Order: sequence, then C-alpha cells, then structure tokens
Amino acid sequence: MKRALLIVSVFILCACSTSLEQIDSFQRDFNSHAEGWLNLVGLLTLISGWLVTMVSWLRKHFEFRSASNSDVKGKRPILPFITINGKSLFRQFTWNKARATADTIAKELLDANTAKGYDPTLIVGIGRGGAVYGSLISYRLGERPILALDRTYHHDENGRETKYMYPFRIPKAYLKRVLLVAGESHTKKTLKIFTDKLYEMGAGEIKNCVFYKQLLPEDQMSSDVEIHYYGISRKSDYLMPWQTEQSLHPSENKEDAEVQNRIIRSFVTDVENDFGYEDSGFYCMRHAETEANKKDIFIGSRSNIPLTNDGLKQAQDVGRYFKSIGVTFDVIYHSPMFRCYQTASEISAIAGGQLVEDKRLLELDYGDWEGLPRTDIVSKYPDDYHRYCTDMSFAPTGSTECANDVSVRITDFLNDLKTSDNITSMGKTALVVTHKTAGRILLRKAGHNSDGHFREIPFDNAAIGYVSIKSNKTIVILDNKRC
Repeated sequence: MKRALLIVSVFILCACSTSLEQIDSFQRDFNSHAEGWLNLVGLLTLISGWLVTMVSWLRKHFEFRSASNSDVKGKRPILPFITINGKSLFRQFTWNKARATADTIAKELLDANTAKGYDPTLIVGIGRGGAVYGSLISYRLGERPILALDRTYHHDENGRETKYMYPFRIPKAYLKRVLLVAGESHTKKTLKIFTDKLYEMGAGEIKNCVFYKQLLPEDQMSSDVEIHYYGISRKSDYLMPWQTEQSLHPSENKEDAEVQNRIIRSFVTDVENDFGYEDSGFYCMRHAETEANKKDIFIGSRSNIPLTNDGLKQAQDVGRYFKSIGVTFDVIYHSPMFRCYQTASEISAIAGGQLVEDKRLLELDYGDWEGLPRTDIVSKYPDDYHRYCTDMSFAPTGSTECANDVSVRITDFLNDLKTSDNITSMGKTALVVTHKTAGRILLRKAGHNSDGHFREIPFDNAAIGYVSIKSNKTIVILDNKRC
C-alpha cells in the first residue's frame, strides 16, 4: 500500500512538473507574440486616427462636386485627374467657418474701445453671398436694418462689366454708417461699384466686409477699395458654404449673361424699373397710446383725449430712435387733436422739427359711435358696423363723414407734400403725425396695398412708416415699424 502511494505521488509530481514547464513555456511564447500584437494594434490605431483627422480636415475644406464645365463655372478642381463617380474634389468653406468668422466680426464691431469698433445704421449685402453673411453678422449685432442688393453682368468689347442690378433708394437717415458686406472679394470691383453708389446717395461713412478675401497680385486688382473686415484670406479660389451647383450660374460669356439679364428684366415693367430713388419723401406715424386705444374704444375727431403715461414714453422712444439714426426734422405736420399734438411735441423736443397743425390729418368722425367700445358697437349696430368695415362710402351712425371723405382730404394733403419745398428738396426731412384710419388711408394712397382694402394695412400706436416721392409718384418703403 505504501509502495502504491509512493508511485502515485511520484507520477503526480512528474505530471505537475511537466505542466508547470509547459505553462511557463506557453507564457513566454504568449508574451513574445503579445508584444508584437500590441505594437500592431497601436499602429492600426495611429493610422485610423490619422485617417479620421485627414478626412475631417478634408470635409472642412473640400467637397466632391460634378466636374463638368457647366456645373461649377470658373472653379477648378484641386485634383482634376482624380474623380469618383464623375465628381472631383473642390475647395469649399464650411458653414461652421462662416458662423465663427461672423461672430468674430460682430464682436469687433461692438467693441467701441478699439479701432475696429463700428455701429452701423444699415447693413447692405451684395448679392446672395453678401445677404447671407450680412445676416449672420446682423443676428449677432441685434436689430439692424439690413438690405440685400444684387449685381448683374454686361459684356462689351472690353469684357465683362459688373453693374448693380436695379435702381434703389435708401432713406438718408439709414446711410449715416453703412456696413457693406460681400460673400467674397477677388478684384474688389463690385465693392467699388456699390461703394460709389452709396456715397452718391449721401452715405456718411462706409466700411467694407467680406467673408473670403482672396489675395491676388496688385496688377489683378480693379479697385483700391479698402476691406475693413474679413473672415478668411487665402490665395486659392474657394467655393462659399452657400454655393451649390445650382447657384453657380455661368456669367463669364456674353450669351450666358444676356440670358440672365432677360430673366431679370422680365420681373418688372419698364416703368417700375426706371423708378428713381432720390432722397425725397417723408416719415409718417400714428399717434402714441391713449386710454381709449387700450380699451378698443372708438375715438375720432370729437374727443380730445390725452396720451397715457406709456403713450408719452412711446413718443419719446420714437424721438430717440430718430436721433439715434441721425434724423433731424425740419417740420412735423400733425392733426389738431391733442393726442397727435402731444406725440409731435415729444418727438420735436428730441429730434427737432417745427410743429405745423393741419386739419386734413383729422381722424374720421365716428358720430354716435364716439366713445363706445367696439363690442358695444357690434352689438348695437351690427348691420351698420358691417357696412362700415366693407364700404368706404358708408358713414358711421350719426356721422356725416365716410372713409371716402377722409380719403379726399388726405389726397389733398399728400398732393401738397409732393410739391412742398420741405419734402422735395434734398436734405429736408418731414414727419406726419395722424390717426389710425387717416394714416392707413394715407399709406394706401401712397401705394401700399393699393389693390386691397386700407383696413388691411397695419398701423399701430407710435408705429412709423416712410413714403418716398419721385416725379410726383409715391411708394411706401417702410411701414408699421415699432421703435
């Protein structure tokens, strides 16, 4: 028995000794191979990271586009000999880049303590790119008037000529400090055209801004216009983030340009396209808030009620608004009613202007409806109220005046303004303070919603509009703006 146990023990010991040796050998083999595998995994990870970084960088700067000549006119692929499914690699900036640079430029504009500080009274975007980039900047500046203008191309023996697309006018007050924005700038020729036009219209100061400033040799520059703000500058030609194959219409040759010009001219008649926009016209507004306005009570030309405290503040805000955009009035015409006189007086104290009372600006006489809430009128005079809302020849119950009568005196007043030295002379500025019905009729006579009903025109308390006058014709270019 003891001998058997000894044999078994020796066998187990030998077996264990063999297993330990095998395990030790396996571990040595594993360690030697594992080091190689770890090195391989590390190398693959490094390559993957490099590939991801490269792809990310390519996506930020380049895009595959159809390489046919008709798709991307004038834009050359960076590697034209490499195509994937008929597409080549083009340089293109990203929206993130556009947003980031717009944010940087806005911060520079808002910093009044540096030479870059500039508080524009108007942002003008040239073409679609300038409109887009100007809007990105405008959102970061807060509320700023913004206008999008475009250019067109004409060809003669000297090659392609760029012109602004259509006549336009801008109220002089907004021209005090202009930020002129383009999507991209190569020769600066287009910037020069719009800069000259804005100065011709009376702009006080203009600063130019572009998203992409291409660095070209001096002999390729068509203008020495200074670019004060830019997002990116490079030597190469890039596509903008907002450019698609559809938006890159050809314009290099005469035939293509003529096709585009015919399309543009088809939008408007010759008369509309020839409308001159000289600096003549007037501002108009509805008086500030009264207690009756708050309660929707009909108050016409019989009740001489005052403004509320909020109404006085509204009128003062309007005055401060005009002062902030550089408007100083020569004359303020107002209805004889006390609420209009108060509004005009508050504005005059801040933005100037001789007060001139004019009875033609009076509100409609509401007769028996005077002093009644609208709900009571609808309940007590349902048929008359319906006719009042739809028929301009119907006078309110107990009144001898209808909307057509108001239109006659407003037309007479408007005709006087068209020939007044205070209006048609350059540099003169006028304000008209009137009422809701009279004001909406004035705007309609000036061309606003001429095919619709005057009651469809919004005209809130202390809201302002601007009526342009040229060659005895009028056009409304600003309405119901709240200050």
